[in-house]
Amino acid sequence: MKLFEKGLSYSIIGKQLYFKKSTVRYVVKKWQKSGTVANTPRSGRRSLMSPRLKSALYRNVLKDRKLSAPKLAVEIKEQYNINVSSKTISRALKSKGLHSRIARKKPFISRANQRKRYQWGKDHAKWSLSDWKKVIWTDESKFNLFGSDGMVRVWRRCGESLHPECLRPTVNMGVAP
Repeated sequence: MKLFEKGLSYSIIGKQLYFKKSTVRYVVKKWQKSGTVANTPRSGRRSLMSPRLKSALYRNVLKDRKLSAPKLAVEIKEQYNINVSSKTISRALKSKGLHSRIARKKPFISRANQRKRYQWGKDHAKWSLSDWKKVIWTDESKFNLFGSDGMVRVWRRCGESLHPECLRPTVNMGVAP
């Protein structure tokens, strides 16, 4: 503004600051009108979801990461009598840093079996090649006993893909002896 107040033209100011003349004119007019060049708040449709409701939604999703956006919309309708779309739910959660992603599959291993596997690995770490050649290896076949294994989506932040609550555990069915 100092250059404009000195009486310099838009084109001279633009050349000095490496801006187009139209940009300088726009900034000067904005300064004269509002006294600032910062973006002013714009009008628009008021959000259906208050910040408090967004926080409550966020907390609900952290309790159960596998809730879908349509189910959350129905839940909000029942609890708060606010009719919101699933897209609005997705946008609200995205603003809080949660994104809907396909859950990673990871074999479910109980704590007891984790300890047993670790011990087995320690016990067999010193086996020679001839010892390993005596082991009979078998292939596995997959059968769906409990319905489809379609995609499962979870709400998660960046870097949480391997957190237990963001995983889809898989179970290998044992064959009876």
